[in-house]
Amino acid sequence: MRKHFGGCWVALVLLLTVGVQGEAQAQAPACTASDLPHWDARTSVALYCAGSPLPELSSVADRIALPLFLGAPVAAGGYALAAQSQSDFANAYRLGLSMTGAYAVTYTLKRIIRRPRPYAAGLVPRRDGLADSESEVLTLDDRTALPSGHATLAAAMATSWSLSHPHWYVIAPATVWATSTSLSRVHLGVHYVSDVAAGTLIGSGTAIVVHLLGDAITPAVFDPNEGVDMPGVRIAVPLNY
Repeated sequence: MRKHFGGCWVALVLLLTVGVQGEAQAQAPACTASDLPHWDARTSVALYCAGSPLPELSSVADRIALPLFLGAPVAAGGYALAAQSQSDFANAYRLGLSMTGAYAVTYTLKRIIRRPRPYAAGLVPRRDGLADSESEVLTLDDRTALPSGHATLAAAMATSWSLSHPHWYVIAPATVWATSTSLSRVHLGVHYVSDVAAGTLIGSGTAIVVHLLGDAITPAVFDPNEGVDMPGVRIAVPLNY
């Protein structure tokens, strides 16, 4: 049963997506051909103006992202507690550590770089349900585009769980979900393509480092190798000499 937990977790993601897809409403704002000089702005505006099915997928991905970010480590830890499995505890711990560490890096960079979001730069209206800033003075949230927090957490979660459960039925859906979540931020007008690319690198990189370090940063109580009986070695000492 334990070996199927990775697949069940990804199945939950897909079920949530299907369950709320009917509530998604496509928006089709007037988009004009972009003659922006910078490739990042051009690509971001092109994705923002892309037609169906991107609007529906973006709305769905945005709605389920936060519950999954908060619920995935808790669900993984709860399953490990119920199964009393050190291996599952280790996976849950590394998942939480990957997401926490990756977001700490992103949070710090956001406040150092302070890049205005696309809607704050006047390129596009935002579509995430929040009103644009009415003041000409940009707020802190208006200046936290780079890196994307959603892309960071999605990449960290997908990469960590894929490393813990290296099976195609985990890796493929997790990759599709993380990519959809990242692209949704561009289509909603709150991030540039480079923002989500940077977030993806930070999230995936942090998860890879956490898993490479493995037992060195995993508490002994969560170490799947802790308490395993090693094969006995018999040593014969001749006494008749």
